[in-house]
Amino acid sequence: MSTFATFAEEVKRFLAAEGESRPVFYDPAKERISVGDGHGLTHFVSLPTLKARYDAIEEPKARVRVLERDLIAMRWSKPTLDVLAKRLYPRLRPTAALQSLELKRKVIEHVSGSPAADLSVAHRAFNSVLSVQLVFQLSEEAVDVGVDRLAAWGRSFDELLKLSFENLLQAATEQPREVRPNLWALTGGGGHIASRLLFDDVLEKLPFKDDCVAMAPNQNVLIFAKKSDDEALSRMAQVGLDASQAPFGLWGITMERKDGRWEPWMPDDTRPSRGPLKIAALPGLVRIYSAHKDLLLAWNEIQRINIEVSPLLAVQDENAVFSSAVWQRGVPTLLPPADRVAIVDASGGEPRAWSVPWGALKHLGATFTRAEGDLEYWRATGDIPLEKIQKYPQVQ
Repeated sequence: MSTFATFAEEVKRFLAAEGESRPVFYDPAKERISVGDGHGLTHFVSLPTLKARYDAIEEPKARVRVLERDLIAMRWSKPTLDVLAKRLYPRLRPTAALQSLELKRKVIEHVSGSPAADLSVAHRAFNSVLSVQLVFQLSEEAVDVGVDRLAAWGRSFDELLKLSFENLLQAATEQPREVRPNLWALTGGGGHIASRLLFDDVLEKLPFKDDCVAMAPNQNVLIFAKKSDDEALSRMAQVGLDASQAPFGLWGITMERKDGRWEPWMPDDTRPSRGPLKIAALPGLVRIYSAHKDLLLAWNEIQRINIEVSPLLAVQDENAVFSSAVWQRGVPTLLPPADRVAIVDASGGEPRAWSVPWGALKHLGATFTRAEGDLEYWRATGDIPLEKIQKYPQVQ
């Protein structure tokens, strides 16, 4: 096991390799490293705790992740373009997930009274539902690049996005391959496969590139299918459904290329592939609303807004899989858009619920108004007569 002096030298070498240009000193009396000259920006690194975590990793080559997590230059200073060129990548992410992070920032800042600027992630719209952001790649994880990092680095988003594009294209070796008739896939590791959708070169080998839809259900999976082939689309849906629920899951939403831009697409109601593709997109949508629900409740409490927030659920009955919101009868509630709504009645003591199609609620006496905010919610009010909802299927 190394001494503190030896470990300090290891830390110094790591910081130098990551582009740290400030003076680095080891203070054996205080068992710490100082990064900086004490006049400008200076950081102090306590070695006992860091060394204990470092030594606890049995595999020597894996110990670098401890240093990356605690000391990576992006956390404090201005990494060189050479460092950024090796570690910056573009990544697709649901725009709604980034909006949830922004809401989380507001909640944390209000509660703690301290800035949480790192939760404001630098990004740009890719299409109406996805955005492209920057991530800083460590050995075993990728860290979001926040707006505060861009300011600290003195770099613009456009400049670094271009750099990340170049880095991805240089590192990319995977090519689309046919896995079924009219179904092609691009797979790999590292969490950067889905971002290949940013570049048109992935379409060149497809024999149906002019009749193509795409799905990026996972950061490590990109799928293409012929838009006119329902069997291929149904297979795409199954692969996407599984991949979106695996580690690195993104969103199993189907997109078509239109006017040089990928936008959400669904086949019409008469085609057999519509149902499977709709189900494939559901886990990602549920994940988005699940992450947002508690944050929205917390923010409403801060704002002294007394209203419930419904989750979005994926429900499977004997005949179908569908999305559902939950609304307690008579209680004003924010509902995410869903196929059906479970109307809960607690007037008799033991809660009971009935599943009502969304489109039927207005006819039963419900009133909907679009709630403020980027993520779609509807403020549901009105006391629906119990005898009207009891005509619908009762659910648990």
